[in-house]
Amino acid sequence: MDSIEFKLEYSEEQEASVITIYVNNESLVERMKRYEAQFESEIAGLYEGLNIEMVDHIEAHFTGRLQEDDIFN
Repeated sequence: MDSIEFKLEYSEEQEASVITIYVNNESLVERMKRYEAQFESEIAGLYEGLNIEMVDHIEAHFTGRLQEDDIFN
C-alpha cells in the first residue's frame, strides 16, 4: 500500500520550517527531480517544501479550501 506523509522540516535556504511531502518514504521533490531531469536537468527539483510562515491555514491549503487572503506576502 502506498503512503503519503507531510513532515515539518527546517530549511536552511529559507531559514524557516517547511512542510515536505513524502510518498512511500521518499521526498516528493526528489521524485519530481528524477522525472524533470529528463527535460531540463539544470533546474530539476530546485524547490522546497511550503514555508509554514507564509500560509495562515495550512490544512486549507492542502485540502483545496485556501482563500486568497490566507497567503501572506
